[in-house]
Amino acid sequence: MLRAFFDESGTHAEAPVTAIAGFIGKESEWTAVEDLWRPLLADVQHLEVKTFHAAPAIAQEGEFGRVDKPTRNYLLTQISKALRGSGILALCSAVPQDDWNAVVTDPTFLARFPRPFDLCFDDIVRQMTKWSREYANRELVVPMFAYQHEYYPRMADIGKAYGAEDWYKRTLGPISFGYTEQTIPLQGADLLVHEMAIEIADQRNAPDLGTRELLTRTIGLETPLGHWFDRGALKNTLERFRETGEIYKV
Repeated sequence: MLRAFFDESGTHAEAPVTAIAGFIGKESEWTAVEDLWRPLLADVQHLEVKTFHAAPAIAQEGEFGRVDKPTRNYLLTQISKALRGSGILALCSAVPQDDWNAVVTDPTFLARFPRPFDLCFDDIVRQMTKWSREYANRELVVPMFAYQHEYYPRMADIGKAYGAEDWYKRTLGPISFGYTEQTIPLQGADLLVHEMAIEIADQRNAPDLGTRELLTRTIGLETPLGHWFDRGALKNTLERFRETGEIYKV
């Protein structure tokens, strides 16, 4: 089976953007990522770094408080190369909350997608379906989501989304939850969702800023990946849903 690892951002009520981001790939590709990642963490273990987390690493805070800037930059560069060069594919889906509030009022659509998270999850499954069909002979995908105790209620959200559509069974194998500290691919998902959330915020505030360098190094693209459901995209999605009952065909 294919393996996919995801993290979420902005699933609390006050968040300006809801996003799900991560990577999908074959077991051998994930093994290659882990073989490159472990020595990088070992190199900073003497500085009391045990796990890669994007926010403290970039800010040089918390566990990364003793890591100097050149070492931090080297770590970020090598981790981004490991992800980009492995053969795994980055996936992302995001919805700005103010755009959702302004556009999404259709009761039928809201019955199927009560919150931005539900739309992002459905979109991610469709992206995985397309990738599996085109590159992996329709193999099932086994997804793992990052577990964080302070956001435990969102685990129930994932469970509800997971069973929302019968057709998901044609793409998804058993779902699981993992600790970022124990699972290197989830550390990659943490980096991706962190960078995507900031990229979307930057583009909304100043569209001419361009794509963040760390994001482009990680995914090997010059433009944001996946789907960003801003007001225009949400309007188009609502129209397709009214016509077909789906957000888009795969």
